Amino acid sequence: MGRPFHRRKLNSMTASYFLFLMNHKRCFTLPTLLFCVCAICWVPGLAGIQDQAYQVREVAIGPGGSYPYGVALDAGTHRLYAANVRSNNLSVVDTETGRILKTIPVERSPVSVAVNPATHVVYVLNNLSNTISVIDGQRTAVVETVRLGASGTATIFNNLAVNPKTNRIYITDPRTSQIHVLDGATNTLRGSIDLPMGSRPNDLAINPNTNQIYILSANSSQITVIDGVSNTVTATLGHPTRATGIFSIVTGFKQ
Repeated sequence: MGRPFHRRKLNSMTASYFLFLMNHKRCFTLPTLLFCVCAICWVPGLAGIQDQAYQVREVAIGPGGSYPYGVALDAGTHRLYAANVRSNNLSVVDTETGRILKTIPVERSPVSVAVNPATHVVYVLNNLSNTISVIDGQRTAVVETVRLGASGTATIFNNLAVNPKTNRIYITDPRTSQIHVLDGATNTLRGSIDLPMGSRPNDLAINPNTNQIYILSANSSQITVIDGVSNTVTATLGHPTRATGIFSIVTGFKQ
């Protein structure tokens, strides 16, 4: 049975984060202050769920899966996909029952996984094989393997994301400081987007409604904004140094 997770615990966590920011003033910015205020004062009133408790369910990935590293959810099919970097496979979890439906073999060192909710196709980035395993989410089977570079080379692709409206997949390449573009309709590469050399892009997020891609780079104090139509850099946004992850909240998405 799952453990209840109350909003009061969320508020306690948020308050702790607020105190941390007060003690680390370099991290204390207007956006973080607004986050704390919204979390404490506004979030509890959303959709009338003030006193609702949430159940936390633990799912064992093993013994078939080892060291889950990347995860993605297809809300339409109630399936969660976990990339297991040591066992070189993908665990498929039924989020309604918590059962492992299947463990799908992929190539070496899967580190990132993304789902197109419009087509229910899953993309697994295999770091040491320099490949992407394309998986049919309905059949839970690999239907194609896309090669990004020669296996065993020094190239390390470490993240990918999908735009469900354009059916384009974007892959970060820290070694060359590029973003590679994959056409989801044909599973063929459609070119690369150059970033400043040495920036080492390591994470990305996409807004499908505006067709903009946001790139976070390890060696840069900026977030790069890319236009998905022209595949060109349109803006740069400042972010705190040593940021390691980026996420997007998209509302009103329609297929």
